[in-house]
Amino acid sequence: MARFELPLIRSIQCGIVLLFALPTTGQALVREEQVAPIGSTWQMLSIQDVPDMMPPTQDSIWAFSNLTTNTVFGAAYTVLDPDDVPGHLAFPGADRVVREVFNNAQDEATHVFQNVDESDIHEVGRTGPVSSRSYVQPALVAIYPMDEGATVTANFCFVSSTASGSSDHCGNTTITHEATGPLELPYGNFPVAKLVSTRWNIGGASGTSPSQVVEYAWFVPGTPFPALRFTWNLYADGSSSRMGQLLEEGSLTTVQELASARSLAVFPNPTNGTLTIARRIGDTDVQVYAADGRSVNAFVPTAQITSQQVDLSGSPAGVYHVVVNGT
Repeated sequence: MARFELPLIRSIQCGIVLLFALPTTGQALVREEQVAPIGSTWQMLSIQDVPDMMPPTQDSIWAFSNLTTNTVFGAAYTVLDPDDVPGHLAFPGADRVVREVFNNAQDEATHVFQNVDESDIHEVGRTGPVSSRSYVQPALVAIYPMDEGATVTANFCFVSSTASGSSDHCGNTTITHEATGPLELPYGNFPVAKLVSTRWNIGGASGTSPSQVVEYAWFVPGTPFPALRFTWNLYADGSSSRMGQLLEEGSLTTVQELASARSLAVFPNPTNGTLTIARRIGDTDVQVYAADGRSVNAFVPTAQITSQQVDLSGSPAGVYHVVVNGT
């Protein structure tokens, strides 16, 4: 059973009750949607029809239900303890490692060494089958919490090493929480998805290395890694390449089942009257109580609905409790 306090804020002027909502730019991107714990594993499918332009950020619905995918060029990801990864002594600032292995090259792994703080994630280095990076100034990977519309920019510098030698690079990262809205995927629809764009501008890039990398990633509640991701590599000569990844349905289900007992999407909070409660796997009933214990609303979530709206606009101002019973 999960219990959440949801303040309903009102102001009274000249005897008239007015709805009042705190200023907000949308639902914030939080740590639980960015930080997959050590031991997590998930599988991404490769998307064959990656758009050649940036997707719109303000559409009412992101419709990607017709994506064509394959497993051949998909990839498996695992979060490891640095002590379990060869070469970790070269990156003393790392406290976790994300291992990436593509399905068509299972003997070649890339290890991304990261430092996770209370409000952000930085990449401190990486090793791969072709090249490696050692950061003099770590690169920003994620920041949280992050309101819709918020943008953060940070600088980085690293030494890139290959079999032919090494070179120095510096640049900057810009991360923006673009928008929040419904996301349609081939295996289901999500009423609340958060789109995050990340742009890496890389100075001193060679002809075979991109001078800019642009990534659009969608995060859904209860899943600490992207459900959908498009990446464009832009080169100094004007050419480009692109790739896309879709979270495999089995990975999504496993993560949501593990997270369902402790995560609950209830928004906006505080509310000016209308409250949305997202359905979780295994929930049997949801009830909303006033502070005096009086039942305000109750419903039984079903597999056919992804969220339930509760209208509190006719209720007195105060603190309300959402009580969820489930597995």
